[in-house]
Amino acid sequence: MSYEGFYIDKHSSCWILHHDDYDHGLASGKTKRECFRYLARLLLVRDQDILEEAYQDKMREAGEDYSRHESLDALIHEASHNSKNFIEVLRPELKKRFEASGRSTFTVEVDE
Repeated sequence: MSYEGFYIDKHSSCWILHHDDYDHGLASGKTKRECFRYLARLLLVRDQDILEEAYQDKMREAGEDYSRHESLDALIHEASHNSKNFIEVLRPELKKRFEASGRSTFTVEVDE
C-alpha cells in the first residue's frame, strides 16, 4: 500500500521505507511497525501546523479545550503508539477537517 508516494517493503531480514522520489530507502527496521512509526512521525512533522489546528477544532467539538502544545503532544503520542491508525484514519480526517475550515496554509520550497 502506498501513502502519498511512501511505501514499506520487506527486504531479506528487515522492512524498508521507500518513497517514489528517492533511489534509496529512507529508513529500515526489524519490523513493519517500526517503519510505520517512522513514516507517521515524518508525516506529522511535514503537516504539523494544519494537523495541530484541526485537532484543536476536533477536541473543541468534543467539549475539550486543547492548547497547541497539548494537541501536538496528543498527535505525537498517536503517531508513536498507533502509527497505522494515525496514517490511515486520523491524519486524513484532520486534513479534510482543515480543508473544510477554509483556512490557508503556505508552502515554502527552497531550490538547492
